[in-house]
Amino acid sequence: MTLLDRFRSAPPHKHPDAAVRLAFVAEIPLDDRETIGSMAREDEDPRVRRAAVSKLMDPAILGHIAREDAEDTVRTHAATMLREIALEAFEGTGEAEALDAVDAIADQRTLTQIARSAVREIVALRALSRLTDCHAWGTVTRHAVTEAARRGALERLRERGDAAELLAVAMNGEYKDTALVCVDLVTDRGQLEQIASRGRNKTAARRARGIIREDEERAAREKAEQTDQAGEAGRAGSGREQEPATAPGPEVEPAVDGDLVVAPDPAVEEANRREMEQAATERAHVEAAEREAREVRLARETQERAVREAARDGRLAELADQAAAALDVADAVVGYTRFGLVRREWNDLSAGSTVDAAVAARFAGVEATFTARQDQAREADARTRRETLVRVQQLLGRV
Repeated sequence: MTLLDRFRSAPPHKHPDAAVRLAFVAEIPLDDRETIGSMAREDEDPRVRRAAVSKLMDPAILGHIAREDAEDTVRTHAATMLREIALEAFEGTGEAEALDAVDAIADQRTLTQIARSAVREIVALRALSRLTDCHAWGTVTRHAVTEAARRGALERLRERGDAAELLAVAMNGEYKDTALVCVDLVTDRGQLEQIASRGRNKTAARRARGIIREDEERAAREKAEQTDQAGEAGRAGSGREQEPATAPGPEVEPAVDGDLVVAPDPAVEEANRREMEQAATERAHVEAAEREAREVRLARETQERAVREAARDGRLAELADQAAAALDVADAVVGYTRFGLVRREWNDLSAGSTVDAAVAARFAGVEATFTARQDQAREADARTRRETLVRVQQLLGRV
């Protein structure tokens, strides 16, 4: 067998040396899914399979590898790729690929991550539809980015009647819509006090304090009404006791000026006066407490708004730093994946708000650098393919 025949019989993806196959995987263009998928499924070396999985964008094949590959690291990496495709972390992936990735995932923990992190509503709902665990529903209700996913998970918790998860949402939910609903579902006074004193969601904690205050005010009003009714009953009884008994006899003309008038009992009048004063005092205390609570609430809301804005600005600065750090990652695919995750959170936080000009400029510079790198990578790939084609034609011409 000639050297040329040996070359022909051992293409790079079938070469006996795993290092050669590993180098070949790095050179395969991303659109050559057939070759990438074949090596990801069939290569005997787990390092080669893992490298091929890193470039594989076919959810069906990734799902098969995540379930069936003999090597745990390869299965884990395939599951990670499916999650990133579902979250559209890679350039060029869209709704169809994300839905296919969700359908290929069997792991409940990964589906929970997608349901809570996906920014595309239909993807989050598809992941939610495949969850069966109450704790996973509670996690989605507390932390999901999309309102539809939060509401859907909450409905499942309400249907199941899981009081512990509903209380956890009321105390720790990141979003006020579902947290407030869960607060309204809590009827136990002790749980309401727990939410009011230790709840992380400030809006839900205020709502719990409001419910407690309303219950106290209702009890005070009922007590005052009972006191008023008791006073009226006492006055009516006193009047009946003072009416003179009249013996049956001939009709008597109505009393005129100068007739005897029976004076009311001073003790009864004094008791009624004290009861009315006590009710008025209680109402004044309730009104003063309400005014004070409103003032405290307004001050707290202003302070919390300032804290949230400061936290958001700080997080945006951190994201800009993380984006810059992704530029220094040696593996271009890993670097761009990290930047994709950072960019998604950046877009969520910066939407509808004013971002510090210096921070925004730093992030925009990193984004422009990544875009330029992608363009350069595409050009280099096209150039390599052209040069390879020329070399192959030259070899064929010499045979």
